[in-house]
Amino acid sequence: DLALIKVNADTPMVPLTFRRAPIHLGEDIVAIGYPLADLLADSVKITTGNVNALAGLRNDTRYIQISTPIQPGNSGGPVVDRDGFLLGITSATFSKQAADQIGITAQNVNFAIRAS
Repeated sequence: DLALIKVNADTPMVPLTFRRAPIHLGEDIVAIGYPLADLLADSVKITTGNVNALAGLRNDTRYIQISTPIQPGNSGGPVVDRDGFLLGITSATFSKQAADQIGITAQNVNFAIRAS
């Protein structure tokens, strides 16, 4: 879901900068993407949330758990802090299939792979 492209622009473009400081539990974040683009407006969506955990499923430290709601179309989009520094890339949500297996309807359990 992630691509690197080269563009020729008339005006200079500024890329996102990786944040060097550690990610903090509870900090405010923003997910940027095009969720459900075939159904919703085709413009970019900005969704806010928080860092819920500093690891993903089974303590996988490659990920952070986020409360920012994500849908198909968010995957591969940036997750940034309040200053616009890149923290991660939206990557997964706790699926209905996984919830059915454990017998609990998990709500708003989403993940981003750490930018580092």
